[in-house]
Amino acid sequence: MRMLRGVPIELATDPIFAAIKAHQAAWELACEASDHDIDALMAAEANRLAELLRTTPTTIAGCAAMMRWIETYCRDEANHSHLFHDWDDPWSEPGSNLLGRLAAVITNGESTAITE
Repeated sequence: MRMLRGVPIELATDPIFAAIKAHQAAWELACEASDHDIDALMAAEANRLAELLRTTPTTIAGCAAMMRWIETYCRDEANHSHLFHDWDDPWSEPGSNLLGRLAAVITNGESTAITE
């Protein structure tokens, strides 16, 4: 297997990993924003989310990583506008962790977490 900086080359070149990292960073900044900065940082986060959602993974690991990040983002208590937020229907809980369960299936349970 060909490697680039200790990462399999196909993973290193999948554009979804950079898009996930960019959105994670923007989300973290927005969550920590002061009242003065919140509008600009939330707009930047929304732009990074749009870029992430426009990016198509090129590997199975990239697909799983995207699913896991979207699930993490959607389940974050600071995110009050996500799918299944504050629902009390019987499908809310299974719906909120569906992407992670799908990611586990396609990767046979292997981690695809984004690390620094």
